[in-house]
Amino acid sequence: MEHELKATVEGALISYQANGLIPSSILTKLHSYTVDTDTFLCLDKAKEMVGGRFLYLEDGVIQFNECTRPPHAEIIGEIIKQVVKQDTSDVFIAGSGGGILLCMWFY
Repeated sequence: MEHELKATVEGALISYQANGLIPSSILTKLHSYTVDTDTFLCLDKAKEMVGGRFLYLEDGVIQFNECTRPPHAEIIGEIIKQVVKQDTSDVFIAGSGGGILLCMWFY
């Protein structure tokens, strides 16, 4: 079984690195295995791959994911700007009685 699992993971890795997608047939086969931590660590030599892609083990199932990349940070910056613009003197009052100072460098 470990040889079949290794071949399935390698097939998924090749496809995932090439185009960010894993064929449903390989994904179904991969998710049919229940993997323990030791087996996962033996299979997973490169935990991070090119382009922020990575493997992880969740509830005994090997999962593939990718780190969030821009424009995520730009969206957060835009939300902060909007919150700062809407802040009035009595909106962001901390429980201690002092106000929370928001950064005004976004203007």
